[in-house]
Order: sequence, then structure tokens, then C-alpha cells
Amino acid sequence: MNKIATAFQKAGKAFIPFITCGDPNLETTEKIIIEAEKNGADLIELGIPFSDPTAEGVVIQSANIRALNGGVTTDKIFDMVKRLRTTVQIPLVFMTYANVVFGYGAEKFFSNCRNVGIDGLILPDLPFEERGEFLETAKEYNINLISMIAPTSESRIAEIASEAEGFLYIVSSLGVTGVRSEIKTDLSAIIDIAKGYAKVPCAIGFGISEPNQAKKMSAMADGVIVGSAIVKLIAKYGEDAPRYVGEYIKKMKDAMKEVKHSSQKRIGILGPAGTHSEAAAKYFCKAINENPIFTEYDEIHEALLAVKDGRMDSAFVPVENSLEGSINITLDILATSDELQVTRELVWPVKNYLMALCKKEEIKFIYSHPQPISQCFDYLTKNFPRAEIVKVASTAKAAKIAAEGKEAGIAAICTKRGGELNSLNIIAENIEDNPNNCTRFFEIKRKNAANAANNPDKALIICQIDGRKAGSLCDVLAEFKKYGVNMTRIESRPARTELGAYIFFFELETFKGDENLNKALNGVKEKCFWLRNLGEFPVIDATKA
Repeated sequence: MNKIATAFQKAGKAFIPFITCGDPNLETTEKIIIEAEKNGADLIELGIPFSDPTAEGVVIQSANIRALNGGVTTDKIFDMVKRLRTTVQIPLVFMTYANVVFGYGAEKFFSNCRNVGIDGLILPDLPFEERGEFLETAKEYNINLISMIAPTSESRIAEIASEAEGFLYIVSSLGVTGVRSEIKTDLSAIIDIAKGYAKVPCAIGFGISEPNQAKKMSAMADGVIVGSAIVKLIAKYGEDAPRYVGEYIKKMKDAMKEVKHSSQKRIGILGPAGTHSEAAAKYFCKAINENPIFTEYDEIHEALLAVKDGRMDSAFVPVENSLEGSINITLDILATSDELQVTRELVWPVKNYLMALCKKEEIKFIYSHPQPISQCFDYLTKNFPRAEIVKVASTAKAAKIAAEGKEAGIAAICTKRGGELNSLNIIAENIEDNPNNCTRFFEIKRKNAANAANNPDKALIICQIDGRKAGSLCDVLAEFKKYGVNMTRIESRPARTELGAYIFFFELETFKGDENLNKALNGVKEKCFWLRNLGEFPVIDATKA
């Protein structure tokens, strides 16, 4: 994990001030940066002055002119950062314009960035499609080239977000930088799409100046960027500005902490947006009357690790598909962790859609994740015997490819939402071969954060028996029979200690205060090496809704 990602993770909600280097002079800039870190800044954007800063309003343009007139150069700024790195630990990111980097020499610029401790670069005048001009050199020197998404990005949001580095800069409104009394852009919709594809945090900038704005914006995003309001303070107070900037940053950060420590739940799910996992998670949270903040992860183990280390309150992950069988990684992590506990289960009906921009008769390629392809095999064989079937990492990625492949005759098997996010049309719905196909999901929390279920339907037990002793498994099952405990599922997994050693998962029917279950478990403990109760929990069955 790089320094920028660590800063966002540590902050919860990151506050990012922008400072024009050399305004009013570099000595004051140094003092401002030190005060900013001291008062809660989690990352700082350092503006390298440029004569024609097209993305800036009059406040920051004036700061650029003052700095340039004062004799500030890029080399002097590099020297300042080098000095600061003896005391300042938070990430520092340059914000400037492409001509500055071209004029300085890209190789030399990125090399110096690495040498003095710069972590990223923002170039607001560099279109995403042209970032290749600098990308390879930036990667060589381990500098994140940070992308921006504006309200006008529209169909490009998914592409920009999926390749974002460091953090994703969400522009809150049209126009240039500057203080605004009201932000009217539908940011929640933009961020919802961006977060579905981005593997990095999202921070909102342009126009934010008041604590209430910072609080509102940080409820939607991972961080807030403030520039013009800080530059105005520096213009007003000059060399006395460090104290006032520090006080302002503390006030803004305190407002954001109210969001960080709010009761809004944080759930890790498998992403990106538009997958079956996301659809199931949304249904699940509606069923339990919760409105959480979702964070998408590429892998199950990443979501569960985020729960273990406290970044997420819970993870919502698949454990079994009725056609494909168990999700082994979920079981293996539960088996090897003492910190995790199952708190709820959802049974989710799997519905697959064939969606495309082209017409049905024009389809030549069908993209999807391997599981939906397998689940729709008969439909595909009957209706598209000549189409080439292509496996990709997720149904959401398949939908994105189909959105870009109208002329090539590309369709996707995906969720309805996944298709809609990419403006696809429905060719056919519910195309799965087995209408009873469903997936079970577990909500998993840390044990010290999990409350006892009021009305549990199941208990999940794991134990290891002596496989060298004849009848060991039979002895365990006999305890369940003895006390009338109904076993709904049994699963074995390698113990990973030696060849032939296995552990067993038992799912058992239960209810609150079930003494027979406790008696059976006490009996089982005596007949195995070890036993853990991974939770007693209710089951939500969406197939019966």
C-alpha cells in the first residue's frame, strides 16, 4: 500500500488543503505546510505557479502571479520540499500544468519528485486520453499521476476511475476553482459510478470553503480538497498566515470528524458496481433497514481483512452458490481467524440478463464472468451457437466492454443494474438455465463488535476431528442426533497441517436460548481436537420475497 492510500485509510475522511508555493514567499509556505500537518491535514497539494493556470479562478491566479513576481522557480520549490521532508511526514502532491513539466523536462521532473519526497502529481490541463505522455515516466519514479473527474466526464467516468492512481479528484462543479456558497452538481451519482470502478479513494474539490460543506461532502467521499479559501487567508494575512491557516484547517477537520465517527455503517462488498454482489448487498441493507457506506473490493480476502483491521464494520461476501458449490476462500478465512463471526445470511436469487447496444441478430461475441456463462450454457447453446463466448473478471467488466463494442457486435451477461450503468439495452432477461439458482451471502463482523442475534435461525460450527480414528465423524454426528439438533449442511476443508487432516463446517438449525444446541456442542467438544462457534444468526431469504 502506497503512502497516499495509507493516509486515506488512517484518516477515515481525509482533509486536503491546497497551497500555492511561494505566496507570499517560500519561507512562509514552509511554515504554512508545517502548521497544516500539525492541525490535521492528511495530505497537501502544493501548487507550482504557472503564468496561465486555466483551471483556476481569480483567487489562485493572483497567488500564482504574486509567487512568480517574487522569483519562485520549480527548482526552488524542489529545494523547499527537500527541507520540509525532515519534519513533514504526510503525503505531498504537486499540482501544476503540463507546460511546467514539459519545460522542466519530464524525466528530470519526476526524478526530482522522487528524490525530494513528492508522492503524486495533478495536471488539470492534461486530458485523460493523453496521460500516456507522462504515465510511463511517472510509474518509473513511483509518482502517482492523479486523475480528475468533472461533471462533464459522463461516459468517461468508468474508464477514468478504473485506471486512477493515488486518489481520484472529483470536481464538484463546472468552471474554475473558487469559493461557492452552494454546490448543485449531482455528486452522489458521479461518486456512485466512480466508486464502482475506482480502486483508490475519491476526494471532492472546487468550491468547498465552509465546515458544513466539508461535512456534507465528506459524507459522500473519502476526502475533501480546499484551495481558494486557504489562498484567500494567505493573501489577507501574508507572512502571518500560518497561524490563521492552521486554525482554519482544524475547524474544517473537526467538522469532518463528525462524519467519520457517525453511526453510518461501513460495509465491504465485492465490486465493482453492477455485480450480483452489489445487488444482493443493496437488497440486504434495505431488508435490515440500514443505509451503509459501501466500499468495493476486488477479492473476498481483501474485504475480510478490512473487517479484521477495523477499516470496515462488516463484510458482505458469498459463501455458496447452488450450482457451483462453496466459495472456498470464505470458508478458509473463517476457519483460520479467531476474530471473525457470522452475523446474518442472505439467500439471493441469481438473475442474469443479456444486454447490448447492438441488436440481437448482430451479436457475435458474448462476454461475462465464468459463473454466469456456466449458468446460462443451455440458453447460449440454443440461441447463440455461433457467438464467441469470452470470460472476463466480472459481469460489470463485461457490461463495460459491451458498451464500447456496439460496432463489433458485443453483448454481456450481467445484472440489470450493471447494464444500466453502461447504458445497455436488454436483449433477454432471466436467461439462467436453472430458475432456482441462488447464492448465499454471509455478513461477517469482528467478534467484539457483533451483537447476539435476537432470533437466530442457524449456527455455524467448525471443528477438527481425528481422521485416523474410525468412526470419528459418526461420533460427532451422533451428538447432534442425541439432542435433536438438525444439521442443514456439512462441508469439509483441508486443515492445511498435514496430508489427510480435515476440518468440518456444520450448519445447524437453532433458536434463541437453544439448550439442546449447547448440550450437543459440549458433547462434540469432547470428540474433536478443537471446536469454534462462528455465530448464531438469522437468515433472510430473498427467493421467497
